[in-house]
Amino acid sequence: MPKVKDIPFCRIPNQSALFLDYLSLSRTALRYYQQAPTLKNLRNQRLEPAAFPRPSRSEIATLLRRQNESYGCDSATMHQIEVLEKPDSIAILTGQQVGLFGGPLYTIYKAVTAIRIAEELRKNGSPAAAIFWMEGEDHDLAEVTRCTIFHPRAGLKSIDYRNVLFKGADATPRSVGHLRFPDKIREAVSDYLGSISDSKWKPEVQYLLESAYRPGATFAQAFARLLGRIFHGTGLIFYDPQAPQAKRLTANIVRKALQDAPAIHAALVERDRELQAAGFHSQVKIPENSTVLFFMVDGERRALERRNSGFGVKNRDCVFRLEEMLAAAEQNPERFSPNVLLRPLIQDYLFPTAAYVGGSSELAYFAQIEVLYKHFGRPMPVLWPRNSFTLIEPETGSVMERLGIEFQDGFLGRELLTEKAIRNSGLSKALEITDQLQELLDDTLTDLGPELKSIEASLAHALETARRKIRHNTQSLRSKIIRMEGAQNASLISAIDLFLNRCFPNQNLQERQLGIHPFYAGYGPSVMAELLSAADIENFAHRLLWLEKET
Repeated sequence: MPKVKDIPFCRIPNQSALFLDYLSLSRTALRYYQQAPTLKNLRNQRLEPAAFPRPSRSEIATLLRRQNESYGCDSATMHQIEVLEKPDSIAILTGQQVGLFGGPLYTIYKAVTAIRIAEELRKNGSPAAAIFWMEGEDHDLAEVTRCTIFHPRAGLKSIDYRNVLFKGADATPRSVGHLRFPDKIREAVSDYLGSISDSKWKPEVQYLLESAYRPGATFAQAFARLLGRIFHGTGLIFYDPQAPQAKRLTANIVRKALQDAPAIHAALVERDRELQAAGFHSQVKIPENSTVLFFMVDGERRALERRNSGFGVKNRDCVFRLEEMLAAAEQNPERFSPNVLLRPLIQDYLFPTAAYVGGSSELAYFAQIEVLYKHFGRPMPVLWPRNSFTLIEPETGSVMERLGIEFQDGFLGRELLTEKAIRNSGLSKALEITDQLQELLDDTLTDLGPELKSIEASLAHALETARRKIRHNTQSLRSKIIRMEGAQNASLISAIDLFLNRCFPNQNLQERQLGIHPFYAGYGPSVMAELLSAADIENFAHRLLWLEKET
């Protein structure tokens, strides 16, 4: 078992109150969900019949086989599709945008969590399959083409491959999942590989990327081919909701969303009011006259709005009657796509979803969506927090040990972290003397206070003003000492840079910036085995995982 250490999310900055309360199973938060995230609830989950006809399991299985065969998925995935076809089986869903080269690490962690939950349920006799919903309908191209890379010599660098791949392309809002890569994808792959240090497993990473990301492939196809190989043998199933047949299967949900648009909007607005009154936030804004749908007009994906007794699309003058939209949903369902609030209802309409695995943002918007489950007459799945990791490589671990710093010190800011490292390294006598000076000044000023008050009460205010100025000047002196000490100890600053860049790239958690490939190149398939082994589905903390080089 690899070395691990858990950091509660309450000790990680910038976490929302709703997320923290949900992790602690607070009643205040759980009132916005139908079930708490426990294995007991998951094992007792009973999926009720739909309020209106759903696609048959064999129909869904046929579509899944066709898609996953085209991605080159293995026999384990095909077997899990057979499991899903059984009438008593359940699905553990997760999903993410189809980011270039697989996206950030948390995408991997979502899949790991879903796989481990399905495994745990199967051990207890429940036929369960893990499904990855590939979100390719969003039209934010910059979001899926941006990568952060780290090289020991070149340092940290964020690159948006949008210009390399689609320079000169029109900027109309189009779903990214079915965009096809031009020949320039080879240049982007080569550039990305150049950021990864040479290692035993780098040729394997090169094969993974070049075989998936090639000219003519779509974002969704490349994403599934890549992750299918990374998760080989786990049985993970991939689903592309943009397929024409998939769109036809969800026409019922779209029609109800159109017919009930005013009631849905009112329910969401009321839920926002309830969340804010409880001291929580609304993850998704509910604009006036908004709906939960997008509509394709002249090849552009636009938010659908309510206008008078009909509908219009954002930033366009066209207006459609309800009858026209209902006919379009029946005849051309591919023109519609759900927004983030309706998407879970689509997922659960197609699949027997017992749990959805998500991060803090998804858990937050599910608090809003709960009212839609009631409106559509469907039970809400268990919302399961995904596993969260920071991967600690041997070099990073050595730096932390040598400098006497902990993972949480990365939240202090660079100056305080540098100060702690300097103190722990015994490099600066000046900092110690400055501390003694500050302590002496504080004690002296405190002793002076009563004497000044006996002379004139207003002098007490002058004393506090002097104290603030002295502290400010002492802190400025301390900052200068830290900068000078750092400038004279290049190896220490280099070590701090390595720690911050690998654990807190761009001042974010590692999982939100870096991808899996540098770690795969360094440790091979064992990094995936270690993640699957270290994943603890009932542990809702951020987990540090120390990686070990192969011997």
